[in-house]
Order: sequence, then structure tokens, then C-alpha cells
Amino acid sequence: GGVAQYTHDVIQLCQSAGYGTVIVETVGLGQSEILIDQAVDVVTLVIPPAGGDELQGVKKGIIEIADLLVVNKHDGDLIPAATRTAAEYRLAMQLQRRKVEGWKPPVTLVSALTNSGLEELWEGILECHESLRLSGVLQSRRNTQAERWMWEHLRSQVQGLVHADPSLKGIAEKQLVELKLERTSPRAAAAELLAAISPRFER
Repeated sequence: GGVAQYTHDVIQLCQSAGYGTVIVETVGLGQSEILIDQAVDVVTLVIPPAGGDELQGVKKGIIEIADLLVVNKHDGDLIPAATRTAAEYRLAMQLQRRKVEGWKPPVTLVSALTNSGLEELWEGILECHESLRLSGVLQSRRNTQAERWMWEHLRSQVQGLVHADPSLKGIAEKQLVELKLERTSPRAAAAELLAAISPRFER
């Protein structure tokens, strides 16, 4: 599935438990293509072998956040298609604006069936991680992620408070009706809710 609300928490939990490497898998569609970049150190895009039109069908946003690209199923009858797909992406990456200055995302051919390319892929991930660390990009990325998740958790908790409190929920529902009738604006509706919530935090 996509990147859930508690993905970042689970990653931190795994790290606290002593796991040095945590792999997060996402479908890479919708908001996931953006959110996954706010949860991990290195983003690896896995691409299936396909025909010549496949490259145009891939969302630009996914490629822009990728630190490494992997073309899988490089085995059997799919070897020519996988090789061709990898060549197309290597060419595309030469024209793509780089996500991180000084790092060119490699395109690796792999096969889970024959285990080919897996060692090269892992070495590429480690090389990327070390490059980001030495350049200071890794720490900057983590700082940005922490800030982003702080605000996300705040939004989620405030929204949860509104839904859990009958009086606040009633105000929210009233504002939704007003919005649908175009009698208020989203900003004004949010301000109304905030005015109702604020006294609950006063000491």
C-alpha cells in the first residue's frame, strides 16, 4: 500500500530495536510517490520491463524523487525487454534534472529468479547513502522529514480531537454544510473550528 500515517513511527521503532536497515515498500502511486521521499534516506524505483512506450507512461514525479532505478525481471524471455527498458531510462536520466547535486541515479538490471544484479543494487544503495552523508544532504533530508512529520502529526491529532468530541464534531459538520452552500470559505470555516478548539488547551 501507500505511506501510512504511522510509517515514520514504525521506521523509528525498528531503528530503536537495533535494525540498521529498514526497507519500506510502497506502490508508488498517488501521494505515495511524494510521501515516501519524506520517510526514507534513499528512494529506489523498481521498474518492470516493457515496450518502447513504457517510459512515457511513468509518472514524472516518481522519477524525480528516485535516487536509484531498478529494472527487474532481467531473465529468460524478458532479458531483451529489460535491457531495452534500462537503456531508455539511462538516456532519460541524462536529461532529467538531478534530485541531488553530485549524484547521478544509476539504472541497474536485476533478477530475483537468477539473483543477478542484486549485489550491484545493494552496493549502489550503500554508495548513494554514503554520498548523501558526506555531502550533508542526508542530515538535511532527515531534518526536513522530521519537521514535515511533526506538522503532519499535529494536523492528525487536531483532526482526531474534532472527530472525538461531539460538540466540535457538530461545529465541523455545520461548517461543512456552510461550505457546500457557499456561505463560507475553507479559511473561515477552519478559523471557526480553531476558535472552538483553542479554549480546550488553555490552562
